[in-house]
Amino acid sequence: MLYELITSTVPRSLHPPAYLTTWQPGVTPLSTWKEVSIAMATYFLVIFSGREVMRYVSFFSWSTERPSAAPARGRRPFFHMLTVPLAPTRLVPPARASKLPAFKLQFLFQAHNLFLSVGSAVLLACMVEELCVALPLSL
Repeated sequence: MLYELITSTVPRSLHPPAYLTTWQPGVTPLSTWKEVSIAMATYFLVIFSGREVMRYVSFFSWSTERPSAAPARGRRPFFHMLTVPLAPTRLVPPARASKLPAFKLQFLFQAHNLFLSVGSAVLLACMVEELCVALPLSL
């Protein structure tokens, strides 16, 4: 009932294609083991390599020294070749970059979080409604 109410208010041109709303093995995204494996490997590669880059690379450092936090047990960092600052040294330090005050984006972040929360609540309500309708039929 809730899904039908939502879809009746959305123009037909904005509805997703049928292959995204029905399960079709081999056609629906992430419906094969190969696609799922590639997606998981990509996800882990991005997450863990990003973590290592953030740990050992200082993009806005003003010195060419390595990070003070030494790796455990004398091991070299995973990205040891990237520990030299990547930013040019002639950049203006942030304190003298501008006389303007910092941007106040708190309202935008709050509006964004509100939008995501409302969307998640509607999605949860649709899922609970599907379960409440399907559960008595399976018993």
